[in-house]
Amino acid sequence: MRLGARIIKSGVAVVLALYAAYIFELEPPVFAAIAAFLTVQPSLYRSWKHMLEQIQGNVIGAILAITGVLALGNSPVIIGLMVITVIVINLSLKLNNSIPLTILTVLAVMEVPEGDYLAFAINRFLLIMTGIMSSIIINVIFIPPRYDSRLLDQIKVTGDHMSLLLRRMTDQELEEKAYREEKEQLLNHLKKAEELFSLYQEERTYFKKFKFAKSRKLVVYKQMIRTLQKGVDMIRTLERHLYPSTPIQKDIVEDLRHHLSVITSYYEKVMMKFEGKIRINHPHEQAEEVFEGNRELLLELMQQYTPEFETSFDKDEKSQEKERRKPWLHLFLIIATLIEFANQLDYLDKIIENYHTYHREENGGEHRKKAEKI
Repeated sequence: MRLGARIIKSGVAVVLALYAAYIFELEPPVFAAIAAFLTVQPSLYRSWKHMLEQIQGNVIGAILAITGVLALGNSPVIIGLMVITVIVINLSLKLNNSIPLTILTVLAVMEVPEGDYLAFAINRFLLIMTGIMSSIIINVIFIPPRYDSRLLDQIKVTGDHMSLLLRRMTDQELEEKAYREEKEQLLNHLKKAEELFSLYQEERTYFKKFKFAKSRKLVVYKQMIRTLQKGVDMIRTLERHLYPSTPIQKDIVEDLRHHLSVITSYYEKVMMKFEGKIRINHPHEQAEEVFEGNRELLLELMQQYTPEFETSFDKDEKSQEKERRKPWLHLFLIIATLIEFANQLDYLDKIIENYHTYHREENGGEHRKKAEKI
């Protein structure tokens, strides 16, 4: 198991919250530690974004808890009612992320000690606030994770799984259990890639030059994610429609198998082009082999399937005709998804070529400016 940045930040935030509680003589410090753990965010942007929400939730929980204790007491039923109330209020105010912390505040404050209850409640409230501020401080000073490289690595892993499944779908070489496991892994990798893209998108860049460079990368990464999503749709379509209960001609399946191999090779080539391992073309040239294969496959299906419009009202004949046409309907759905996948790949190829061309021109211009100054 890899030790991630968020795990380290959580531990450091808990340590800071405990030390802060000791310094300010707030008891018991465990509440500050729990609050710090609950409010650690994966990025600085999310930390600032949720800070106000967490503070609002903490204030709401403290006010309701103090009011409930003074007016109704602190029996288990009253505590349960207060928990329900703060959840309803937070949901109404769209403070969903602060619900765990608000519940912690209610439970911490509704314990009635001997002596001055208000001083005790304020102490518990300050403990929760100490934990919140500790997590924010750690997010500010902690070195932010490199979501850029992590996202690209995750996209490549997801693409490798997608290519494997696309190549094996027509061969039926994978056992059903192995296929299910590979598909589940693919979906998990895609979900993680989408989450990393969201985190990378949220990162703030304060220098104009880096801001423009990141914006261009965001366009490329967004299209990569969209292409992977279309690839997953292609796998689902093949799973549902490639081997229906009615037979499909072997020559068409063989053509489909060859074309899937061509299109997965094209995807791998496009990704290598982004990494600078393959020469780029500018202006963009469409991959003729892919789109010509789409056209040939579609024409072949249209030529072999020519529905005849019958005037007979014989139910048996119509049922037989419906069954005869059924495999072709499945194949047309496959071809439609395949064409959409190819279009998304072509667009990804185009923006990658534009991305590299712009960077080359931009870097060349910077070098010329430096040379002129010298």
